[in-house]
Amino acid sequence: MSECETISRRKALSLGLAALFSLAATPTLLTVSEAEAQQPAPAPFQFPGTTPPTDTTPGTERRLERRRRRQARRAGRRDRRRARRAGRRDRRQARRTARRDRRQDRREGRRERRDDRREGRGERRQERRN
Repeated sequence: MSECETISRRKALSLGLAALFSLAATPTLLTVSEAEAQQPAPAPFQFPGTTPPTDTTPGTERRLERRRRRQARRAGRRDRRRARRAGRRDRRQARRTARRDRRQDRREGRRERRDDRREGRGERRQERRN
């Protein structure tokens, strides 16, 4: 026998397995219909309280969700900023009111002491005259 006609057991076994596999796989591949082969895409994750967009393009949905999250973050920052500013305004007003009241109390106290001194001077003058 020449070299071309000699086939080793390993080659024969591999050829036999390849033929067996091709015969078994061919009917299986032919029976799969297009409807079974195409699986629908899984639904994208939806955040609670959000409505699904009308356009079903995955990229558009992602962009819309990002836009909604961005708007929610901006609204939260805006609300926190407003609350901070209102708190500052209220504290500032309270400080001004308290400062004004203390100033008024000091002025009234000075006025009373001045009036008391004047009355005392007047009484002393009366005593001296008498």
